[in-house]
Parts: sequence; structure tokens; C-alpha cells
Amino acid sequence: MATPPRSQTETPARERRDVYTTLNYMMAPGREGLKPIDSDLPETERRNAQREGLTDVRDVVIKDIRGKEHEFTLNVQGFQFVKHQIGAITDWKDQHQIKQIVQPATEDLIKRMTGASEVVVYLTRMRFEGNQNGNKMSTPNSPSHGVHSDIMHASCRPVLKDILTEDAMARLMSCRFVVVNVWRPIKPIQRDPLAVCDWRSVDPASDIFPDRRVIAGQVFEFGVPIFNKKHEWYYLSDQQSDEPLIFKQLSSDVASSVTLLHSAFVDPKHVNGPPRESIEMKCFAFFTEQTC
Repeated sequence: MATPPRSQTETPARERRDVYTTLNYMMAPGREGLKPIDSDLPETERRNAQREGLTDVRDVVIKDIRGKEHEFTLNVQGFQFVKHQIGAITDWKDQHQIKQIVQPATEDLIKRMTGASEVVVYLTRMRFEGNQNGNKMSTPNSPSHGVHSDIMHASCRPVLKDILTEDAMARLMSCRFVVVNVWRPIKPIQRDPLAVCDWRSVDPASDIFPDRRVIAGQVFEFGVPIFNKKHEWYYLSDQQSDEPLIFKQLSSDVASSVTLLHSAFVDPKHVNGPPRESIEMKCFAFFTEQTC
């Protein structure tokens, strides 16, 4: 994977501030693991409630990397903050502008950061509402306050099947790829910032287990973690719209096991502030110009 030159930040110096807060992990499942949730069945609400009952709230310190951004890279910790401005967009809720301006700029950024030759955006998520039910995610547009990763290998083909033709799927999935997210503030972030966990502090064999959803017969799988005191959490204080966060979610190299844990968190200093506004693009980066 290509290593881009370090960007020179133009952000004025700010005081670094670590945050003492809590994160919502999940209790370790029994020997049989978690039963898949079939979204087409009436019992979905009951099973979702059972998931919520397994929440394990833990005290953590989330360290601020402001002023030390260059010490954290996609290839080492699994995440990286970069300087990247998107101009010409006048309305972040205008899906046409998102598709025509933000998506191509994001695809180009991923190519430059990873060395990939083709990028496919499989999901775009906007957050612009506050949570109405404690710290829980109450709507698709409010922050998710539960530690998780977004995708595991079982989900790759299901998430791409409505985006790619069968021929394109066969061609691209035979090549090496990584799945990365690009998370960007629309306005400077204060309330409900995003925390990411240094991948080197995670033991994937014991810390992460699969959680499955069945939708229209398709299985979607993501990772949920149990607490480990070794986990090291970070964020960027007062993150600006030109400071997107890029982080890994998956690699075609199964041995790498990289799937970065992340979560929104409550900053007590800004708990009553206006709702966070952010946009996230989840992408496959394919290395088609290399030997597949």
C-alpha cells in the first residue's frame, strides 16, 4: 500500500484535551454466540432488545492527538487524519452534490492514500440529528454510541451486489482490496466526536466476534467487541471539515485481520451542544493494476 507524503496542517494550534468518558461495549456471548437477527421476521424488535441488554458500559480515556496527527497512519494504527478540502459544495444534504462533487473527491483521496486503482463507494451515511434515547442510536441520522466495526468478509458480496454487475464483481473480487471509511465533519465537531481504537492494541481472536443480520435472505456481518483494558482510544479535538479521518475496515488478506473499532462518544464539555453534522463514505479500494 502506498504511503502518501505527510500533509502540512494549516490548522491553528489548539490545546490538546483528553476526555474521560464511557464507551458501550458488548458483553461476551455464550458458547453458541449471537443468534443472527432476521430483519424480515416479527421477532426482530425482541431480538434487538436482547442485543441492547448485552451492553457493557466501560470507563475509558480517549486521548486527543491534536498536534500529533502525523504520528498516526493508516498502515500502522489503522487510521489517519489528513488535510483535504472539498470546494464548490453549497448544500451537504443535496444528494446530487454529494454524488457529483463529494464522492469523486473522496474516491481520488482514497486512491492517493492507498495506491488503489479503482474505488467503489458502497454506502454513504449522513449524521445531523441528536440522539433522543439516551446514548443509543435512535435514527439512521444520529450518532452511533456503540463500539463496532462496519463489515466482515461475509458481507463483501452482499453489499456490492446491487452496485456492481456480475462481471465487474468477478473481476474486482479476484483482486487484492481493502475496505476503508472516510469520515468528515460538515461543521467543526464538538458534540459526539468519533473515537477510533489503535489496531495494535486489539486482539482480534479474543476481542471481536461476529454479529449477523439477515435482510431479504442476504447475510450481513459486522464485528462487535468485548472490553479489553489494553484498547487505546483516540480522537481529534475540534475536528474541522477539511480534516477527514480515513480508517481501515477490512482487507482481502484474511491474515491481516484489520477491522478498526470505532464509536461516537459523549464529551461532557459539549453534551448539550448542537447535533453533530458529519458525512461518512464506506468504500472498497481495489488494486487491479497489481497481480490478482
